[in-house]
Amino acid sequence: MNWLTVKHPVRAGVICVLVGVALVAAALFGPQLIMKSKTNDYHAIVANATGLQPADPVNVAGVPSGTVTSLAVEGNTVDVAFRLDGGVTLGQGSTAAIKILTVLGRRSLDVTPAGPGHLRPGSAIPLERTTVPFTLDDLGRGASSTSKNLDVDQLRTMIATIAQVTPKDPKLIGQALSGVTQVSATINRNAEQISQILTAAQATTQTLLDQKDTLVTLLGNADLVLATLAQQRDVIRSLITDLDHLTTTAKQFLGTNQALIDSVLTKLDGVTKVLTANQTTLTTLLDHFAPSVRYVTNATGNGNFLEINSPATLIPDNALCAVGLVQGY
Repeated sequence: MNWLTVKHPVRAGVICVLVGVALVAAALFGPQLIMKSKTNDYHAIVANATGLQPADPVNVAGVPSGTVTSLAVEGNTVDVAFRLDGGVTLGQGSTAAIKILTVLGRRSLDVTPAGPGHLRPGSAIPLERTTVPFTLDDLGRGASSTSKNLDVDQLRTMIATIAQVTPKDPKLIGQALSGVTQVSATINRNAEQISQILTAAQATTQTLLDQKDTLVTLLGNADLVLATLAQQRDVIRSLITDLDHLTTTAKQFLGTNQALIDSVLTKLDGVTKVLTANQTTLTTLLDHFAPSVRYVTNATGNGNFLEINSPATLIPDNALCAVGLVQGY
């Protein structure tokens, strides 16, 4: 390793310079080479740049997916070169639009993949498929229309009113301008969050548009449900009316035939009392009737003749025992 020692200072100096140049070149061109290896180059022909600058973001469906690399004037149009992530596929009908990214005027290029096929790297999106926030013709027509509809007297009155309400103390004006500057700085710091809010609002709006038919169907079903409920309400109302009529009729019937109903109930009460009083007798009769029926059945179950045992005949055994005619049972 003596070739890097003090014996060869020139060689050591040359090597150090070369190493330094290599490191600087790697720091300068390394990120560009990495970006070129992971992205593809495309172009978009627009009517005017409208404030778009190199290094502005390129969004696909609201997601940052690339960077504007350069702008070049070609006749009455501007060629916007940009690089897009290699994972994004652009169809033959893809479109591009320059959008206002922040309220302070920063722009972005929004690319929308569309159409069949595959747009090869290096291809350009033509002018008819690109849009810009405004053109010089739009500004001219707007200025002309504004100047025609401008009320000069009202403008003078407004200027006079502003002059009257403007504070004479320059400090107050300075404080007001400072407040506006702070608001602008706050908006600029939260530009990304504001952009996300706007993107989310746009996505929500697009979802509602996509579900328009479903919402219309849902509203139609709600109308059907309300109509059905209205019909059921009428049915219930008719049922209540019929019940009220039935109750009124029953009340009139009871009022007219009250004496007859009371008489029937009194007689039924008397019958019930008689049956209750003779309940024991009836129970005994039923208990004794069963053996008698059994004997009759046994006596008549052998053909067309009747079997009779004397002297009991059809008298139950317990009855004979009770009177002392039969013993041993």
